[in-house]
Amino acid sequence: MIIEEKPCSLEKVQWLYDYLMGTSVSESVKTMFRTFNIMVYSGKITSLKELGGCQTLWSNLGGFQRKTKYKVQESYEGLKRGRYFDERSMRNWRKVNEYIELLDKEDLEMVISAAKIHVGFAFIDGNKRTTAFHEYHRRKGREEIDFSFYLLEY
Repeated sequence: MIIEEKPCSLEKVQWLYDYLMGTSVSESVKTMFRTFNIMVYSGKITSLKELGGCQTLWSNLGGFQRKTKYKVQESYEGLKRGRYFDERSMRNWRKVNEYIELLDKEDLEMVISAAKIHVGFAFIDGNKRTTAFHEYHRRKGREEIDFSFYLLEY
């Protein structure tokens, strides 16, 4: 459950758009902004369980294709299993663990974006950072968290 959902200023929307243009989801984001009237909100999740139940964009980790997308709480184990089967999963696995180390040092910039979908929302950018955040706080035994992100609605 998102406990906070506030509209972003036009300046913040432009900043986020520019940021997303430098990511792997740039083509999808361009299409979304061109095709739809996008509203951008700042959102916050305060429960690790709620974050874990959110959907990622991943449906294939390590060559194991699923009919459904991985939830955040499943993605770390999916990468862990899949890292031996394909190079992309191995790179993602290493990056997630690097992010966990940076979280421990409080040195990770968390720019995360999600889009509203028919069953809530799914993370469209920042899946590795979100997975690292979830795994880091799970290991620490924290149930209450402060996870901020941008929510795109069309």
